Amino acid sequence: MVLESLSDVKNLLCVLRAFSSSVYLVDSNCGLILYDDLQGLNSEGLFESSLEGSFDYQILFGPDVTLSVSADDSAICSIVRIPLVVGERACTLVWTRRTSRPEEEIEDENLSRETVYTDFLTHLYNRRYIDLRLPADLQSCFEQDQPMSVLFIDIDYFKKINDHNGHVAGDCVLHGIAVLLQKMVPAKSGWVARYGGDEFLVCLPGWESDSAKQIACRIRDSIRGHVFRTTYGEIAITCSIGVETVTADCAPKAVDELIYLADKKLYQAKKRWKRSGGMTRGLK
Repeated sequence: MVLESLSDVKNLLCVLRAFSSSVYLVDSNCGLILYDDLQGLNSEGLFESSLEGSFDYQILFGPDVTLSVSADDSAICSIVRIPLVVGERACTLVWTRRTSRPEEEIEDENLSRETVYTDFLTHLYNRRYIDLRLPADLQSCFEQDQPMSVLFIDIDYFKKINDHNGHVAGDCVLHGIAVLLQKMVPAKSGWVARYGGDEFLVCLPGWESDSAKQIACRIRDSIRGHVFRTTYGEIAITCSIGVETVTADCAPKAVDELIYLADKKLYQAKKRWKRSGGMTRGLK
């Protein structure tokens, strides 16, 4: 491409800028930017060190005409180099296009993903996370020939707390239980989620039945021995827990069946606890 003067270059750049975030005219001999706000700067570091180091593709369109493209989580970059002559001076037209995502957008996206799988009240994982994660953990344990245990936890007579103290007090209790569960089930051991209402689920990949029952006992005793302080007074509660451990040899056909088995154990524990007037352990 041959242009008569820098005035012609200016007209060309005005057109290109409608489609690009940056356009530069570079002297091919000395590497200086001749036209743009960065006039006089050396272009080597700008185009090679800071940008080309991360490029994934370079496409040749003919003699000395290249298109470079890169993409990452925060931006998509492209640079086209077109040799041209302005008067008798050999130059290179560098056409740079960069589409960036502001950090705020990235943070908002990460926050959005976190919100999708987090219960608003307790800040535990929610039912959607259970539906996504539980099948994956179950499959992983079976592939490694390891057991997996699930704890299904229900607060005894939780409706009475809401009826007598108000739903705000009930929310305080649920939040307090979530804090206790997170302390007792480290992330490296498993994960905790709010199944719904006053029900919680604890997943323990790789845990045998005896070990799972031991931590269930500790959780039950911790909740029973804790005084939940709310703006409406102190509240003492108990809980019932169903423990179900499965292995590849006796695997349920579906995750729903696993939850059903744990829920059935929970119902048996709660029924026995009610029959004894609260004297027996609410654990099955």
